Amino acid sequence: LSRHKQQDDALRDMERMYGSIFENAIEGIYQSTADGRILRANPALARILGYGSASELMAAGVNLAERAYVHPEQRAELLRLLERDGYYADQEFQIFRRDGTTIWVSDNSRAARDADGKVQYYEGTLQDVTPRKQAEEALAQSEEKYRTLVDMSQDGVFLGEQGKIVYANRAFAAMLGYSPDEMSGFEFTELLVPEERDSAELFSEAHTPEAGHELHELHFRHRDGKARLTAAVTVARISYRGKPAVTGTVRDVTAQKQSEQDLLRSAYHDALTDLPNRAFFMEKLQQLLERTGHRSSDRFAVLFLDLDRFKLINDSLGHSFGDRVLVAIARRLRACLRPADLIARYGGDEFTILVENASALDDATAVADRVHEELARAITVDGHDVFTNASIGIVISAPHYKHPDEILRDADTAMYRAKAAGKAGYVVFDDAMHESAKANLKLETELRLALQRSEFRVFYQPVMEIGAGKLSGFEALVRWEHPAQGLIGPEHFLAVAEETGLIIPIGWWVLETACTQFASWKKRHKHIGDDVTMSVNIANRQFAHWVLPQRVARVLDITGLKPKHLCLEITETVFMDNPDLAVETIARLKSVGVSLQMDDFGTGYSSLSALRRFKIDTLKIDRSFITGIERTRADRAIVRTITVLAADLGMDVVAEGIENTRQVELLRALGCRKGQGFFFSKPMSTADADKYLAALAPPKS
Repeated sequence: LSRHKQQDDALRDMERMYGSIFENAIEGIYQSTADGRILRANPALARILGYGSASELMAAGVNLAERAYVHPEQRAELLRLLERDGYYADQEFQIFRRDGTTIWVSDNSRAARDADGKVQYYEGTLQDVTPRKQAEEALAQSEEKYRTLVDMSQDGVFLGEQGKIVYANRAFAAMLGYSPDEMSGFEFTELLVPEERDSAELFSEAHTPEAGHELHELHFRHRDGKARLTAAVTVARISYRGKPAVTGTVRDVTAQKQSEQDLLRSAYHDALTDLPNRAFFMEKLQQLLERTGHRSSDRFAVLFLDLDRFKLINDSLGHSFGDRVLVAIARRLRACLRPADLIARYGGDEFTILVENASALDDATAVADRVHEELARAITVDGHDVFTNASIGIVISAPHYKHPDEILRDADTAMYRAKAAGKAGYVVFDDAMHESAKANLKLETELRLALQRSEFRVFYQPVMEIGAGKLSGFEALVRWEHPAQGLIGPEHFLAVAEETGLIIPIGWWVLETACTQFASWKKRHKHIGDDVTMSVNIANRQFAHWVLPQRVARVLDITGLKPKHLCLEITETVFMDNPDLAVETIARLKSVGVSLQMDDFGTGYSSLSALRRFKIDTLKIDRSFITGIERTRADRAIVRTITVLAADLGMDVVAEGIENTRQVELLRALGCRKGQGFFFSKPMSTADADKYLAALAPPKS
């Protein structure tokens, strides 16, 4: 009896324990009939289904099968599991609560059978998993939203594991000619161009930083095997499904890079000749200066080329033709150089050459010689044979050069020396040229200040009728009253004024001053003959200025001087520079009514052709012939020829530089009617010229 009692007690304890678990479990526990009607339920199940107690749930006659919101196919599957295995586990579905709302539950159920295997009832547990399902749904929606954004992105996006593509969005796949599904499984090394396959380690989880801020430029292969894609790539290390992985973005910058290359080429190349341009040359020269530094062993040379009289080609055959000539010249210049040398179009018809590793001056002069040989041959363009050559300035590198501008400045100076020496040659820069250039720069600065400070003066030299000793006119001559150096003659500053263009404002001032003064003299000194004139020199730059005729007419109008009293002196070179323009300008000046005198006649190269074509009133014989007229028969013959030629053409003749009586006698014998020089009078200031005119007045009766 005692043992049976112990067993009964143990059984009751067990029942109490299981009863406690049944009543206090957080999961719903149930027993139900085969068709789902609840036979027994714990409080947790009542709460899950929305009832206040298990008894209330039981009294309501709740049927779990009817409450379950399960797809018919899922319901049939659950019944098959129970029939076959006797249980099912962790089956999730929705179920209606008492108030009609649905919740997600996880169901574990088994079939209780009798000895014959017939199902007596079902028993199981029901757990409310709604919060988890809601979280999963929210996560799924977020992932779907993110995936949609990634798929719609214009930038490529990828996910990779162990060096292989796991996911690629449509943009990345399309860049390389694939579909997203085809990209899956590709190794990154397969996608990169062969020469960059070592860069595939960027996509390795071991080498990729966690933060993908670094931007890498990589080149991918297109599916067709021909195209090459330049891409800006960022890669970052992440955890994907619990494993290390990489993700990143790919942006196609092929067009951008091509545009950058095009812009770079445009910025550094000349569009006409396809040579490097000035900017490229200067940058290369700067790099070379920085690299060589003070090492005298690393010498180089710079050649500055200016095509001689190229303006004539443009003016006669047109700028379009001139451009084609420049292209042909560029090809020839390239042929003169070694592979390591650099040639650039500096601007207009100027070119620069950089000769590296110039161990001696001969290396640079050899290039200059080859240039002259190439350009000496005719250049055939559109059926025309044209000839041109180049004046070349050469600079050899030296430690004192710190900036490209300094080298180009000196090369330009040497080039102008070559041009002045007769063109088609070369000059090597030396220190004396530098000092001369500095002196000219200083002189230019002082000339500009002289204009501002009104330091220029006009002196007047009489022109006389040789036979009668009568005043024929004056020549206006400019002088500079320097505040420190005193009175300076034109031979010391006119060349720089001409070169810098200052001759134009100086020339206008002289013209207006001389006309104003002569008009004043004509009013005050009534005895001045009506045939007396004022001669004013017109510089080449002034003559080439289209406004010259209008400017002359305006000065005459302002001063009240009659046109017949003004004579403009021009040199033969104005006809050489642009003959057609000279014809037009002279015709316009003649229409104003002024007379024209050719200065320095006999020293130019186109005298006779100019006389035949242009309407010149007077020839002025250069002083170099007058100086030798006493000693040499040749000079006397030249003077005789000029006077006879002028007489036959209906022109007047003026001899300049007369210094003694013998010259006067010879000139009179040779038929020269007019002259000027120290024999008659030195150039006079305004005050002295005024006294001179006053002294010519006849005595009062």
